[in-house]
Amino acid sequence: MVSLLASIIVLLLIAVPLLLLLLYELVIFAAAYLRREDAPPVGGEAPQSLEVVMPVYSEPLDLVASVSKRDFEAFSRAPCFARLTILSDDSAEYVEALSRLVSDAPGVAVWRRRERRGGRTGALDDYFASSSSSHLMILDADAVVDPCVAEKLCRNTLSDGALVVPWEGYYAYRTRLAEAVKFFTDLGTEVLYELRSRAGFYVFPLGSGTVYPRKVVLDVGGWGDGIVQDDIWMGVKLALGGYRTRLLSGSRLKVLVPSTLGAFKKQQRRWSYGTSDVLRRSFLRVLKHGGLPLHVRLEMLAYMSLPALTIPPALAVAVLPFLGLLEPRVGLGGLLTALSLALAPFVVVVPLYLYLYSKLVRVGSSLKESLVNLGRFAAIIATLVPVLALASVRGLLGLSYSFEVTPKGKKEAAEKKEALPVYLSAWFSASLAVGIVMQNSVQVLLSLLFLASSAWAYFRADGPMPELQGRITATGGGHM
Repeated sequence: MVSLLASIIVLLLIAVPLLLLLLYELVIFAAAYLRREDAPPVGGEAPQSLEVVMPVYSEPLDLVASVSKRDFEAFSRAPCFARLTILSDDSAEYVEALSRLVSDAPGVAVWRRRERRGGRTGALDDYFASSSSSHLMILDADAVVDPCVAEKLCRNTLSDGALVVPWEGYYAYRTRLAEAVKFFTDLGTEVLYELRSRAGFYVFPLGSGTVYPRKVVLDVGGWGDGIVQDDIWMGVKLALGGYRTRLLSGSRLKVLVPSTLGAFKKQQRRWSYGTSDVLRRSFLRVLKHGGLPLHVRLEMLAYMSLPALTIPPALAVAVLPFLGLLEPRVGLGGLLTALSLALAPFVVVVPLYLYLYSKLVRVGSSLKESLVNLGRFAAIIATLVPVLALASVRGLLGLSYSFEVTPKGKKEAAEKKEALPVYLSAWFSASLAVGIVMQNSVQVLLSLLFLASSAWAYFRADGPMPELQGRITATGGGHM
């Protein structure tokens, strides 16, 4: 009998993380379904003064100026609004140019530190300590707020924790990748925020769209210098400090999603590293904390572990070219046997998942659109798996990692085409050749699937890319 051990192990390295992801979301679905009601309405004292804080670094000047002025117009109708402050650690020339561009908006100010330290979180700590506003909302330079959401914040902001406005994606360039990432951004809002909130799990703040009482941030000691994933880190600090977080359900904040593979890779690499770094820093503290129910603590840890799910598939990618050398002559029968063993649990999990998905999730897309974007996103993630896994490992080990700011708007379009799919295509082509020569059908199948993903990511993901659509400034967001 032909040995199938190595082939089954490689299949399991790919299948088990996907199964764990489905099971994790299935737990959220089941808990939300059993509750059959939304989370309690947001309460608390209305803020005396709400200041919008926009940290920027090396962002396109036109984008920062146009979005900040648009957001100022939206917030100017809110009775508690104080001002919008742009925090910039850029050069004096950049700040001077930005100040000129926003000079016609009297409620927009630009604040530059004399001494740059601690990155984004250092800037936030410095400003929160010096601000006199009772509440501060953090927004990224691409976030677009609707006036009705701004007014709603003045009525509902918590005084004993953070209030989170969930996201809805928009894009500057309509590419296949942008459409897929927008779809999964909106889906992530439904599953990881709306449904998790209804299920009673802890809602992590968002790096853009969270309102904090100033006194609460100071009480937990702020963020600290050099925190890569500041929203997850602050969420842990608030939870361990006994503070609540609530979701402003039914409202949305428009956030810009990447339109190119290169920009998406930079964004996701940062998120994978930053979240894994927070998991490393806080795992034992969260696990041992007696102020939260055990199931809430376990779910928090599962949420922060999601980037680590890329590590096993990355190992499969690394060893795939050598599979046929270890295990030659695996025919069709062996392939079917290995697939049946690796995929057997999905027979039970997938139907239950799809049933609850159909009952709970509303993302506004047709079945055809959903399936198309699912396939696109699967190809994108399959291509980025080695990069995301490496970032997650470095975060878990506490190793330093340098990052670039995710390019936006015209900067994104001006970047060179991402070369990672080319290298991976060569890797999987070599694996396919070995599989054919050594007659390992498992290796041949997996090599073809990964090769197709890499080829699609290179030739199709970034297209079509017409002229800048103006959606950054022309598209609003949010609902009552």
